[in-house]
Amino acid sequence: LGIDACRRFVRGFDRTNLDLQVLPVSGPRDKDQLLPGLVAQAPALVYCATRKNVDRATLALQAAGISCAAYHGGMDLPDRTRVQDDFMAGKLPVVLATNAFGMGVDKSDVRTIVHYDLPGTIEAYYQEIGRAGRDGKPSRAVLLFRVEDRRTQEFFIDLAHPPAAWVRTLWEALDARGQNPVFASHEELARSLPDEAGERAVGSCLAVLQREGWLRRIAPTERPGIVTFTGMAGETQGLRGKIFVHLCGLLAREGHPGASTPAGLPPVPPRDATIGVWPDRVAEELDLSREQVTAALRGLEERKVLDYAAPERAGGVEILRPGEMLTLDEPAMRARRARENLKLQRMVDYAAAACRRRYVLQYFGDTLPWERCGACDACREGRPLEAGPLPLAPDEETIVRKVLSCLARMGQPFSPAMVARVVTGSREESVTAWKFERLSTFGILSQLSQKDVELIVGELVRAGALARDTVTRDVGGQQRTFAVVDFTPLGQDVMFQRAESFAMHFPLGKPAAQRASTAGRTLPSAVSSDLLVHLREVRTRLARAEDVPAYVIAPNRTLDDMAAQRPASKTAMLGVHGMGPERARKYADAFLEAIRGWERG
Repeated sequence: LGIDACRRFVRGFDRTNLDLQVLPVSGPRDKDQLLPGLVAQAPALVYCATRKNVDRATLALQAAGISCAAYHGGMDLPDRTRVQDDFMAGKLPVVLATNAFGMGVDKSDVRTIVHYDLPGTIEAYYQEIGRAGRDGKPSRAVLLFRVEDRRTQEFFIDLAHPPAAWVRTLWEALDARGQNPVFASHEELARSLPDEAGERAVGSCLAVLQREGWLRRIAPTERPGIVTFTGMAGETQGLRGKIFVHLCGLLAREGHPGASTPAGLPPVPPRDATIGVWPDRVAEELDLSREQVTAALRGLEERKVLDYAAPERAGGVEILRPGEMLTLDEPAMRARRARENLKLQRMVDYAAAACRRRYVLQYFGDTLPWERCGACDACREGRPLEAGPLPLAPDEETIVRKVLSCLARMGQPFSPAMVARVVTGSREESVTAWKFERLSTFGILSQLSQKDVELIVGELVRAGALARDTVTRDVGGQQRTFAVVDFTPLGQDVMFQRAESFAMHFPLGKPAAQRASTAGRTLPSAVSSDLLVHLREVRTRLARAEDVPAYVIAPNRTLDDMAAQRPASKTAMLGVHGMGPERARKYADAFLEAIRGWERG
C-alpha cells in the first residue's frame, strides 16, 4: 500500500487455547446424536456445508431441547440480522450456519466450534475455528468426520471449475443473442447448459469467461431492469399510462417496428420486444420517484401488459470479443481444479494426523520446535507420528504401475471406482459396456478389493501422479458430467519407471502388497534364474524403445513360462502362456535370440 510509517502486528498461526478434536461418525444420524452434548459448552457455532444440513442439525438440537437458530443465505435478511444480533448479545447460545455466518462477527467468548460437515480447505477450517476463544480462554473445535463427506466438497469444486464444454456452450448462447451487453438471469442462461449444470454453474462459467478476457461482468449498480412486452395494448392515462407510453418511446428509439402509434391511440408494442430500463433514469426524466416508477411497472406486470425483471434479478455481461471463436487455457483450468482437489485432500488428511496442531501449523509453513502439542485428541490418544511419503518397495511399485497402466489402457480419464472395477476384474455392466474386459490389464490386480485400489488411486492423487478432473459424456442421449482422474506428467514418469525419486504413502500393508504383486508367479523348478534375468533385460529394452510399460511387452507370467519352455521357434513361442499371435509377431524374434544366446553361454 506504500505506507511507510505504519505499525505492524505480526502473530503466528498457533492458537494454544484451542483444543482440536476429530470424532469419526458413521453418518448423519450419528452426528445428530452427538451434537447436543458437543454444544453444551456455549456460546457455540455449528458449521454445515449446505443449507439442508443446517436445517437438519437445527431440528436435531431443537428436538433435544436446546435453544438454537439457523443462519444461511436462503433466509430473509431481517431473520438473518435477528439471529446474528441475538447471538452477539448473548440471547441465543447456539447458531447453526453455513460459512455465510461469521465474516465480521467478533464475539470473544465463543467456547465451541463444531463442524457438522467436512470443510473444503484447511484455510477455511482454521478461519472458522479461529472464531472460538478470542478472549484467550480454553475453547474447543470439533470436526465430525466421515470420508464420504468429501463428495459434497467435490461437488462444490465441480461447480466452481466447470468443464470447458459448458463454458463454450454458454459463450455460444451469449454471443448468439445479438445483444451487447446481455442482461439475463442465471435461471434463463442455465437453460442453454446440460440439465445437471444448474444456475450455480452459470456463475462459474461466467467467471471463467471473465478471467480469460472474453467478457466483463456488469455491477448491480450498472444493471437495468428488463422489460419484455407481451404484445397487449397498454394504458395512456394515469401513472401507469405515463410509464407505459415512455417505455414505448424508448422501444421506438431503439428501432423496434410497431412501437409508435398514432396520437391518442394506446400503443401496441411488438410481442417479446425487450428493452433495458434504469428506474432511476426514468424517474428523473419524468420527474417521479423511483418508488412510483417501480409501482407502475409492477401494476403493468399484474395487468399482463409486460414482464419486468428488476435490476437485482438480472445479471449483466458485456461481451468483449463478439463473434470470435472461443479459445480457453484448458491446462490452466485443469491446474486450478487440481489445486482445489489437493487442498481438499489435505483437509481429509487432517483427520488422520498424529498431532492436529502440528499438522495445521506445518501446512501454513510454520517451523516447530516440538513434534507433539500434547493437547489435541490425537496426542492424548498417543497416535504414532505418521512418516512422510516414502519411496516404493518393489512389490508396491509393481501394484502402482499396474493401476496406472490400467488407466492408460482405458484410453481416457475415468473415475477411481471404474479404474478399480477394471483392474480387479469386475464384470459389471458399466465395465462391459466399454468392453474393458478385453483389455490386457483387466483383472491384473484381482487379488485386491476395489476399495484397496481406490485407496491407491487417492494416494496417487495426493502424491501428484494423478489429478482429479471432470468430463462431460453422452449417456443414453443425455449429457452427464463425471468426476475422474487423469495423468500428470509425474504419473507418466512413474508408469514408465522414469521417476527415480517418486515417493508416496502406500495405503496397503506390505503382506497385502507382496501377495498381490506375486500372485500366480510361482516359478517352475526348471526355470533358470539367470535366463529369467536375461529375458527381463530384453523386455526392459523393448519397453523403453516403444515407450510402453514392460508388461505390455510380456507379463511376468509369460517370461516365467518362456524361461521354463525355452522355445526354439516362433511356432513354439505361440505355446508360451500369454504369447498370442500379435505379441509373437512383434517380439518373438528378440526373445528367441535371447534364449539362443543364453544357451550358447
